[in-house]
Amino acid sequence: MDDSGKSWKKRLAFVPVAAVGVVALVALRASRAEPEKVDRAEAGRRVRTLVVEPRRVVPRATGYGVVEAREEWQMVAEVSGRVVEIGPQLEEGSFVEAGTMLIKIDPGDYELSEVRQAANLEGVRAQIAELRVQEANTRESLEIEERSLELAEASLQRLRTLKASGAASAAEVDAEERNVLAQRKAVQSLRNTLRQLPASRKVLEAQIKQQEAGLAGAARDIARTEIVAPYDVRIRQVRTSLQEVVGGGQVLAVADGIDMAEIPAQFTIGELRPLLPFSPAETPLSTHSLSRLPELVGLAATVRLESSDLRAEWDAKFARFTSVDPQTRTVGVVVAIADPYRAARTGRKPPVVPGMYMEVELQGRAREGCLAVPRTALHGDVVYVVDPQSRLRRRTVELEFRQPDYACVASGVAAGEQVVLTDLVPAIEGMLLEPVPDEEAEAELVEAASGPAAAAAPDTEPAPSGSPSPADDGAEEAAVEGAEPPGDEPPPADGPPPEHAAGEEAELAEPGEAP
Repeated sequence: MDDSGKSWKKRLAFVPVAAVGVVALVALRASRAEPEKVDRAEAGRRVRTLVVEPRRVVPRATGYGVVEAREEWQMVAEVSGRVVEIGPQLEEGSFVEAGTMLIKIDPGDYELSEVRQAANLEGVRAQIAELRVQEANTRESLEIEERSLELAEASLQRLRTLKASGAASAAEVDAEERNVLAQRKAVQSLRNTLRQLPASRKVLEAQIKQQEAGLAGAARDIARTEIVAPYDVRIRQVRTSLQEVVGGGQVLAVADGIDMAEIPAQFTIGELRPLLPFSPAETPLSTHSLSRLPELVGLAATVRLESSDLRAEWDAKFARFTSVDPQTRTVGVVVAIADPYRAARTGRKPPVVPGMYMEVELQGRAREGCLAVPRTALHGDVVYVVDPQSRLRRRTVELEFRQPDYACVASGVAAGEQVVLTDLVPAIEGMLLEPVPDEEAEAELVEAASGPAAAAAPDTEPAPSGSPSPADDGAEEAAVEGAEPPGDEPPPADGPPPEHAAGEEAELAEPGEAP
């Protein structure tokens, strides 16, 4: 009992201490000043912007294709026989001038045929000469026989007179009459011979023509035993060898013309549409306009080759459109490079060899007043615009056409407005922005949009290490690098820009787009 009382006394001793602590804590909290309240201002989101301005743009489209020679020559044997001679230039990769003898086939059989034809011709000519002599002799004989007939008829007339007076017998008259008939028969035979001579002469003259044709054919066969280059070529493939017996129609070698190279590349109709000066209101295509299509379309072209250690460009000309591929819905466009070998520069620009995989860039005529915006500013069909109060506004736009790096806006944005380039997440209508002009994006847009149309290609420059390449490797161009065809000194690699006709597009109509 005493212990329990002591425990309660101890507990009661702590109560005043706790009460003092609580009072002190309350007094401390009451004496502390409340923190000052500060109203926060709305913070703007920092974004990159670009001012939309009317610009001069050059629509472009890029495709890829493999180089082909415009002219391919197949060396076909026109006669059969044994190959007895092969020219030293008939090697794969060699350049051959026009008129160079490349292969000779044994002409022996054809020379014998020529001799036979010549002999037959001389025989027919001798027969014609003989016919002329026969005609002359027959005419002379006819004159004699006609004179003899006149005498015989006169003698018969006298005998008939004598018989009437009793001075001649009937037997004498009959004998003389038989003589007259025989003479008439001789005259008639000679006349028939003369009538037959013209027909015989025509037969012999026809035989002369036949023999002359045979002689000319034999001479042509002899000439065909030597095969020469019809124009300047580069040998691509050799398919024969010395002493091989070849037949008529057999391909002995294949060569490519070196005056022009062509590159057929594929483009979608959508890519080509901004490049073509067509209008729906224009008249349909006519035969005349089709014949002048390269001039009226006004496309310029640049061909590029990129490998691991080389980058080269060539000026090209639009040549023609090919058919539409129903599988890929693309249109073939053929561009041409003049003098593809003479433009080569050792170590800088290789010759354009068939089989090279090239990038083809087409450039249309320049367009003025395009409201160009970078593709990074497009979010589908919406762009973000900074209004005068620096707040974000979403604008739905319609595009005139698209390019890889920019698009031309037809409606939805006005000149002088700022578009947002920063990818805002989230993009809230009316949010406050802090616009910062992006000068680098401005420069890139100017370079992409207003590059020179139909400008001369820049000189070749080395490609950066590790740059991507459309070609498999640089082995092909290295193998032919520095090779130059026969002829004059190569012209400069950079030529003047091609010119395009203007003001005659009204002959063309806009082609329909593939669905």
